[in-house]
Amino acid sequence: MILLIITFITSSSLAEEKKTLELRVFGICPTCSSDVKSKVLELPGVHEAQVDIVKKKIRASYNPESVSETKIILDLRRGGYEVRRPFEKSRVERTALGISGIKDKSDLIEIEWILYVYFDVDQVEISKISDNIVAIVNYKKGGGDPKQFVLSVSGILPELEIEVLKNLDTLKVELDKVKPILN
Repeated sequence: MILLIITFITSSSLAEEKKTLELRVFGICPTCSSDVKSKVLELPGVHEAQVDIVKKKIRASYNPESVSETKIILDLRRGGYEVRRPFEKSRVERTALGISGIKDKSDLIEIEWILYVYFDVDQVEISKISDNIVAIVNYKKGGGDPKQFVLSVSGILPELEIEVLKNLDTLKVELDKVKPILN
């Protein structure tokens, strides 16, 4: 009887608790995605990590007895990556920006960077429909004004023409048919 209780206690304590953490990683590109993943996986207690460069996310499974969410976040920040938890969907507003005058991919990266750094933006998805560049911006409710997005980006990149697009629902149907151009 005593042997059975000891076996049960030992086997239940060996079972590791797993938690999952999802983070936004801003500025991540295909080249650095493996670095982000390896930084997380090298932490003791992290079992698995998956990076989605299109959605700018990392999802990690970990043992909270071995490593904390804070440790994972700080380790990525020390590695030079800006990270935070994504917003709850109920706290997100969405707008679409039409952009013209793009010279190359570096303009797109800079637009994305400006929106992430200066505003409470959760996700920026930049796509091309025909000859039009469209940025769908998810931002914290009450955390920004789309007109201010336009003014800020135009102030830093004056060669671009940017406008807030009004027909977001119709536009989203078209965007679902194309792939983002920044990935």
